[in-house]
Amino acid sequence: MKRILALSIMLLFLGAVSAQTNCGARYQQLMEEADKAFKDQDYRNAYEKYRAARGCKLADLAHIDRQMDASIDGIDQQRSDAQKKEEELAKKGLEDAKKDLEDALADAEKAKKKAEDEKERADKLAAEIQQKFEELKSANTEKIAGMLLQGKRYLQKMAYDSAFIMCQTIHNIPGGRENARRFISELLYFYSESGQFEKATELLSMAGQGSIHANRGSITALLKGWNSGFFHTLTFRYYPEMIHIEKGLFLMGADLGRDGKIDEEAPLHYEAVDNFGLGKTEITNRQYALYAVRNKIVVPQNLGEIPVAEVTWLDAISYLNWLSTQMGKEPYYELRDSTVQPNSKKITVVNIRKKADGYRLPTETEWEYAARGGQNLEQNPYPGSQYPNEVAWEKGRATTTQPVGSLKPNTLGLYDMSVNVAEYCWDIYVPINPKNASYQISINVNDYHPLELRINRGSNFSERSRFPELAKRDHLDHNYKSPNAGFRAAISKKLAQ
Repeated sequence: MKRILALSIMLLFLGAVSAQTNCGARYQQLMEEADKAFKDQDYRNAYEKYRAARGCKLADLAHIDRQMDASIDGIDQQRSDAQKKEEELAKKGLEDAKKDLEDALADAEKAKKKAEDEKERADKLAAEIQQKFEELKSANTEKIAGMLLQGKRYLQKMAYDSAFIMCQTIHNIPGGRENARRFISELLYFYSESGQFEKATELLSMAGQGSIHANRGSITALLKGWNSGFFHTLTFRYYPEMIHIEKGLFLMGADLGRDGKIDEEAPLHYEAVDNFGLGKTEITNRQYALYAVRNKIVVPQNLGEIPVAEVTWLDAISYLNWLSTQMGKEPYYELRDSTVQPNSKKITVVNIRKKADGYRLPTETEWEYAARGGQNLEQNPYPGSQYPNEVAWEKGRATTTQPVGSLKPNTLGLYDMSVNVAEYCWDIYVPINPKNASYQISINVNDYHPLELRINRGSNFSERSRFPELAKRDHLDHNYKSPNAGFRAAISKKLAQ
């Protein structure tokens, strides 16, 4: 019995020695790996190795704890350095963006160049980009990002052909295609919606989608498949976003106690408005450019998000008919030439298709109802604020039109209802004598009429007097181009609901 007991004790002793021997080898390995990771500044790995080594019986706990603390300090320092570098890059990006915007606004003041000069500039640009391509054969991600930023600037300026050349260059750089998806998506969208399918075909091939036949439907399906959210963003960048406005009754016009008043804005009177939709912003250069390119007319030369100006009331009508067709709706207007008596002057007569579901200009009544907040009936003197500088660009604060939606909207979510450009309405302007005629005579002209003067509402950035009162009325010849007048889209109730 005593021999058996002694044998058991000996086996337990040998097992303990073996365990310590194994633990010692493992401990030594862990400490070597931890020290190497620490030396290589791989602090996270070092920390994990030290923590594992700490579990061994032979561990020098004090030393290991010091090393683990040092590893945590290293992790914190690396995180701090990374955050600092990220903040520096973000600050630099904001400064570059600010400078780019200032440069773009300065460019907007330059006169349009002749077609020959544009071709020469494009050839020069293509040569410069080709030269850059040769220099960037070994380009890394940072260089591609810089080229994408330049491409974004081209898109801001609506320099689509320059952006196209830049896109070609990026796609020829290893890794460029993967980083340029949004860039090529916007170019594809523009060329497709403006009917430039030859360019769209080249872009499809560039993107590895050469088997797709370039048409509006196939490109729409592709872009939605790539990123449906970004496709939605592009749609509202290139087409007006409509705000539904509920019907209501409101007090229209002005008197001495409201909006200042001049004779043609009096008297105050009630008007009923049916449900309708109104554009969230004025039609922009970018939105009008699709129509201009498609119809081979003058394309606006300015920043894309600036409200389109230098277009006539009749241009607005034609754009809205095109927009209706583009969106699968029946055009709202019919245009025809007519001779007006007694001077036999030929003008364009615009008739309404009463059952059409397409886009149109708002009536003067609808415009003022929306500007005043619709059913919300804002009590503010300006659309959305008591203070003009919150909602309007006054002369002295701005020397030209500004990007739409830059200031505060009114309660309906409508931007720039005070001042950016004055906005065309449907109504015919009829001069009145306030002593023997009422305000109602010069509005609510619902029948088709060949008169040339048309109402516009709202102020523009160059206004000095009566800025920017809600009841302010003005008029322009329907075939006159003003740098201070533009328009926004409206749509009838059945489409606005």
